[in-house]
Amino acid sequence: MGSVGNDIANAAKNKAKNTIKQGVKKAFKALLKTPYGKIALGIIAISILIIIIITAIIGNSETDTSSSDSDMYTSSDEGFEQLVRWNGYMEHGVDIAKYNKDYYEFLSDGYGGVAILGLDTRWFSDHFVKLGYSTSVGSKVPKDVVEDYYREVLRDMYEEVKANVTSNGCNMTEYQLYALTARRYNWGKIGSNTVDSYKKYWKQSRDDKLSQKIKHGDYTHKLYSECLWYPDNDGVLTGRRKEEWDLFQCGYFSLIDEWYVEPSASGGGDIIKTAEYLAKNRDRVKYPNYYDIYSPSIKAQMVATPTNMKNEVGEVVEKEDGLYVNDGNSLVKLNISTDIYLRLFQPGSRYQLNQGTGDCYFVSAC
Repeated sequence: MGSVGNDIANAAKNKAKNTIKQGVKKAFKALLKTPYGKIALGIIAISILIIIIITAIIGNSETDTSSSDSDMYTSSDEGFEQLVRWNGYMEHGVDIAKYNKDYYEFLSDGYGGVAILGLDTRWFSDHFVKLGYSTSVGSKVPKDVVEDYYREVLRDMYEEVKANVTSNGCNMTEYQLYALTARRYNWGKIGSNTVDSYKKYWKQSRDDKLSQKIKHGDYTHKLYSECLWYPDNDGVLTGRRKEEWDLFQCGYFSLIDEWYVEPSASGGGDIIKTAEYLAKNRDRVKYPNYYDIYSPSIKAQMVATPTNMKNEVGEVVEKEDGLYVNDGNSLVKLNISTDIYLRLFQPGSRYQLNQGTGDCYFVSAC
């Protein structure tokens, strides 16, 4: 817009402001002439002061908590939890999110080694011994103790793999790093052969299949057939190597039947994207094991038993380990605290107006 256009626009704005000011002045003067005008103005002044004070308090509170909440926004949290479950399945034969025992046992691997959730005593026994647990075959360790350490080890290995391939000039996707992390967890450090083969044989735009939603990779691809198929222990580990390759090339966690979750799908650190995502696509979907549901909707979303609840695509569920969002295919871990979520969607818009028969357990919640 030229300078003349700017001048016209500014003049219009100023005229509008002056008109509003004059209107407010006239309204106040008229109010003062009424019997209770001064009292009314006093109440208005006090109300404005209270609003200013509350706004300042809320502003400071939000400032104080923003740093801690932003720490939760790591791009890989949702996907990493998929890695935790999928790798745990390969090690223990069950999705650990569905593991219902209170403990894990140290088991023989059949090759002279002893491990618990894949944590081999030859390298990881010290942690359990220091905590006072025996590491002999059959010894039991509480579920949370094992899983906490397992996550810690897996996270450290992920960081190691990422640093290794990045320092060698390989720009891999998050799920490719997860595939190599699982390989690292099972077999050992990622060597130069993997990096060299990746550079030689892999072209991301040509070879990656995630966007095509193909569940199984091309096992004749040279990066797999000449590098990542090994070691397979005379066929014993062939299935595992193919699982890793399916994730590497396709972004598909076969054993838990889930596609890799793109960080942006449920926010990935951007609170605005999170809010937009929650408002989209509201088709009825049923999932088990919900504990509580937060939803902008005022209509009932649940039935009367916590293990058989319903919610819609884009709505959020609070489970024991945090918030999850229904993306239409599965429940995805949401990198946002309950506190911040409730600031986005105020409780007043989440209350159920009518309570149906048999839903006393969910009084006023939907």
